[in-house]
Amino acid sequence: DLAQETSSALENAIGAARTRDKKLVKKALENEKNINAYEKAIVKYLVEISQQSVSAKDQQTIDELFSTANDIERIGDHAENIADFAKSIIEREIFLYLHGPRSVLACLPRRRSWGFCTTRSCAAACHRRVGPSCSAIPPIDGA
Repeated sequence: DLAQETSSALENAIGAARTRDKKLVKKALENEKNINAYEKAIVKYLVEISQQSVSAKDQQTIDELFSTANDIERIGDHAENIADFAKSIIEREIFLYLHGPRSVLACLPRRRSWGFCTTRSCAAACHRRVGPSCSAIPPIDGA
């Protein structure tokens, strides 16, 4: 169903970004196609029943269901964006490292290296994991 497919899309997309798994990217993008099909079928059905003579209470329920289907489909769009991001970092060989709640380090090994880090220990972690080809921007003042 729509909600389950959307949940799977998010799990696959986030998993792809975390694990750099191209198969999960593909699954997330397939989920998004299914989400769009589900949403289209739901909206078509809701349009059909809303054109019938329905009570005000039923019309309110139909309107809420339109909104809910749209909101869930939008979550699927976000999952697709995350999957596209994962695909991009895999293809461009960008490595992201989390070091604490407020610091992220990005490295481009074998290319012009760059990074962003809010702590010196984060920069050191990059050098340990990726090697000296990863250079980090100095910590943000006050971090």
